[in-house]
Amino acid sequence: MESNTASAFGGSAWLADGTIVYNMGRDLKRISADGATMPSLNIAASGTSAGGQNDVVSIDALPDARGFLFTVCRSACAVGSDTWVYDAKADSAHLLLPRALGAWYSPTGHVLYTNRENGLYAVPFDVATLTVTGGAFAVIDGVLPTKFALSPSGAALYSIDRTTASASGLVWVSRDGRTEPVDSSWRVRFDYPAISPDGRSIAVSVRDKTTDLWMWRSNGTRTKVQSAAPTNWRPSWSGDGQSLAFVSVRDVNGTDSLAATPMMARTDGTGAATPLVGGRVNYFEVELSRDGEWMVLRTDTAGTGAARLSRLYARRRTGDTTLRLVPTGDVSALQPALSPDGRWLAYGSGAVVGSREIVVQSFPDAQQRVVVSVAGGSEPRWSSNGRELFYTLGGQMMAVAVPPGPVFTPGPPRALFSVAGYIAARNRAQYDVSPDGQRFLMIRANSASQVVYVENWFAELLAKAKQ
Repeated sequence: MESNTASAFGGSAWLADGTIVYNMGRDLKRISADGATMPSLNIAASGTSAGGQNDVVSIDALPDARGFLFTVCRSACAVGSDTWVYDAKADSAHLLLPRALGAWYSPTGHVLYTNRENGLYAVPFDVATLTVTGGAFAVIDGVLPTKFALSPSGAALYSIDRTTASASGLVWVSRDGRTEPVDSSWRVRFDYPAISPDGRSIAVSVRDKTTDLWMWRSNGTRTKVQSAAPTNWRPSWSGDGQSLAFVSVRDVNGTDSLAATPMMARTDGTGAATPLVGGRVNYFEVELSRDGEWMVLRTDTAGTGAARLSRLYARRRTGDTTLRLVPTGDVSALQPALSPDGRWLAYGSGAVVGSREIVVQSFPDAQQRVVVSVAGGSEPRWSSNGRELFYTLGGQMMAVAVPPGPVFTPGPPRALFSVAGYIAARNRAQYDVSPDGQRFLMIRANSASQVVYVENWFAELLAKAKQ
């Protein structure tokens, strides 16, 4: 869903005056009717900035070139989302619907919107003043966020979720692609699973109104990691299995910015989670070395497209705790994965032969650097003995043999099984490898949705408005 260094096109709207509005990553751009490029809408100036971590995910035109609606997601929609309205006359934007995730104008005098809990809602809306003039009411249950379209003639097209909260399932996948559910009684919206070193526990995030970190034990018990932040994810186990590092993301009080902080919690549930790093820098990934000596952190700079960089930093846990930039030599580096012996760092690179590749370099000295993948790759993870490196490419799980020795000399990549139907992500691996290297913990995507087309849908909307 995300691109590494190239801008990502996410939506567009054609205004009545012929202007086309579209977004590239975090920019709203405009083109005039004659094809001339117009100044971009400065999202930061309109008050929607959140430390460079906002994404525009939908745009919808208002009549008479009055402006347009656009929805902004915080941190890939995991933290929150809001719908704004751009006023073409004033050349400014203001917040219209907090917590909405996708919005559309209806000629009946309403703004329709979806939210994170699934469902289509409507509010009365005045185009002249660009304000909401009444209370919200439910229109259709179960409509998936952003999965709605409305034609000027009144035809509606939308997707309905036929399960609870777009539930997904944690599954074990063998090296030949065979699957087995981890816990068939647990179906929620999972993110970023991580297996404990002894293989008996799983740390995984659960998305609902908040994103909470949970630990699942092999005896079937589940425990939530306590944190006051609304988003807690991307866990990394300590080598002894007694602690868990993760990233907490929260709003900064009184601002429209985010704070992403690496945290550490005891896995036995005692004590409160504590920050691993101080200061005001946002870190979006944390990786612990097995020996407990190092942690690797990833931070993003503000910007769009190629101007937005992901940098890796390393810091010792004890002694000299100076934060050091990892010299990757690339435009952007993310998805860090330390080898079990702590000698090698694998990551996804965005500047090798023009494509994103998997790179391994010696750690922490960065004296050796090897491109492991061929023609692309994402989501690197190591086997527990360090003799294999895995990554995904072209819908396949790939494996690379790693012979022992002081020089990194990987074998050729080979495909193991198809990863079609499993969740993937740009910012952190969405799977993990069992301690014996024979199974992969993956998230099976939910596909239980139904597409609905309705003609003359305005009558249904107006009937709901009168109830």
